[in-house]
Amino acid sequence: MKRHVLPPLLLAELTRAGVMTRRRALILGAVDNDLERWVRQGLLVRVRGGVYSAPPLDASDNLVNSLRGAVAAGRDVVVSHRSAAWLHGLPTWGRLPRPEVTRSVRGSRIRGVVVHRYGVDADQAEEVGGLPVTMLERTLVDVCRVVPIPEALVAFDAALRDRTPDASCFGEILDSLGDINFRRRAIQTALWADGSAENPFESFSRGKLLLEGIPAPQLQWWVGDGAGTWFRPDKLWPNVGVVGEADGSGKYRQQEGAGPNALLAEKNRQEWFEDHDFVFVRWGVDRISHKPDLVAQRWRVLERRQRSRGWTWPSGVWLVCPGPWPPSRAFIRDESASLSTSDAVIGGFQAHLARMLDPGMPETLRSRERGR
Repeated sequence: MKRHVLPPLLLAELTRAGVMTRRRALILGAVDNDLERWVRQGLLVRVRGGVYSAPPLDASDNLVNSLRGAVAAGRDVVVSHRSAAWLHGLPTWGRLPRPEVTRSVRGSRIRGVVVHRYGVDADQAEEVGGLPVTMLERTLVDVCRVVPIPEALVAFDAALRDRTPDASCFGEILDSLGDINFRRRAIQTALWADGSAENPFESFSRGKLLLEGIPAPQLQWWVGDGAGTWFRPDKLWPNVGVVGEADGSGKYRQQEGAGPNALLAEKNRQEWFEDHDFVFVRWGVDRISHKPDLVAQRWRVLERRQRSRGWTWPSGVWLVCPGPWPPSRAFIRDESASLSTSDAVIGGFQAHLARMLDPGMPETLRSRERGR
């Protein structure tokens, strides 16, 4: 299995200098998209605008050493759950996960390690970095067992964005493990996953809103005038003209390419949307983590306001599917076009799983997840 690693020339540069500038990385063959992807995967840390370093060694080294010690405790031990997600290059919500492994039902405890006892079939494990690790699909299933849906979406979105999980394999693993309540939660998480999410906070906050009954938004779609003005809102509900922005703590810090006035650029961006009668709902980490109902309430107020005004898609504004710059495929060009969020194309992964479960989430399950 291919493991996420930096190219040898960049690894050598980091080893030699400790840090690496964007200019140096470009000379060595990287492009800006590579740098962003490596930051997402945890292979690089952005020290400041245009300067990168390797991830801090202590925490990750401690985790790897703990996992190596756990695997040495018995042949039935396999790295799993959030530890496996981390080894697969998938992000997890919050700090670096505690060491987690799975072993047979009769397996004993391992000090300092979270041990799950339901075993792993041989065909559901592979080797990553010299360690036995649950395969990607089994890892995604296991993550759903131990974390709430919003946190599980962080890993699912990244898997769909950077990897190619096998839907039939995912379904077979679910069937083999049983547990009907868990099965429904895992499939629902997969159906809500969207590889267009750019970072863990966007995934987590979307999960919180979905549990509050807010419809699924479109993520990172280009909106503009079809000429030289284009923007990509974090979340967009195009049938009611509501824009959602997940404002993480580092979003408006001065970054390379953002210029000295990132806040001013964001202000101008919002004004452009408001000039075309869009409305905004924003949230930070604390608000969406602890009071998602208030964010959902704000969204519903704005939705009712837009509907009472008879809002329709503004003439001359284009909506273009996610993808690299420049946008190339327009879905909406004038107010006569119709679109709802249910028109979004479901990828093959979700399409397969949709046949296993009604995509509507039972309210009992929704209430249980809100309380986790």
